[in-house]
Amino acid sequence: MSAKRSVIVITYGRTGSTLLVGLLNTAEKTLIRGENGNFFFNLFKAYDTLIQTRRRGGTTPNHPFFGIKEADVDGFLDLCRQSVTKVLAPGGSRWRAGPSTIGFKEIRYLNMPESDLSEYLDFLDMIFPDPLFVFLTRDHDQVLSSGFYQRKKNKDKIAEQLKECDQIFEKVAANKKNSFEITYRDLADGDRLRALFAAAGLTYDSEKIRAVLKIDHSPQTPKHLKKRTWPADDDGDDTAADEEANPA
Repeated sequence: MSAKRSVIVITYGRTGSTLLVGLLNTAEKTLIRGENGNFFFNLFKAYDTLIQTRRRGGTTPNHPFFGIKEADVDGFLDLCRQSVTKVLAPGGSRWRAGPSTIGFKEIRYLNMPESDLSEYLDFLDMIFPDPLFVFLTRDHDQVLSSGFYQRKKNKDKIAEQLKECDQIFEKVAANKKNSFEITYRDLADGDRLRALFAAAGLTYDSEKIRAVLKIDHSPQTPKHLKKRTWPADDDGDDTAADEEANPA
């Protein structure tokens, strides 16, 4: 059985996104995955490259872009739709018949331009079943005092990035009817969380919710990732590397 609905959590590090995934997974027949290293964004970039390159295509062998104009874009989109299930809910992963709601969360949006995010979500609209885009934010002072951000020396710069990211989230969400905005403070057994479940068409079980809220959802970093093996960025900011090794 193919999923009928999807929930995609859009956020940045240290917002409680792992907790939100745990809460969403309390719903029946629901499988919301964690991060995937921006796999689907890279799929979008491949799609966008195909679209842009087709415009340069030629019809004769002496043209440098000979043949690309005939690329099957619809066929590629079909493969992208298949990848949603293959990556997030492969056969036998949790239910024999498959979940009715699937999705994932991702934190790699901190420096993504508004145009890229908007076009990316349009792409996800095409390949995911009836998606709901959930924009999760958190008070910036709390973010900067949490996890790997505590070690950062350039907090003023990161604070500006967080502010700009929130503004982009707000603008993109305003233009997406199938979006829902929620904050870290809302991740409790309360009205806003219930409203999210209702918007996603998910069953809400207070007993299960309260049980999940008692579980530690701090980063569970694999041992092989705990030792940093990557260089910092040119400006000394290794935020992206830390986020990958310490998902929120």
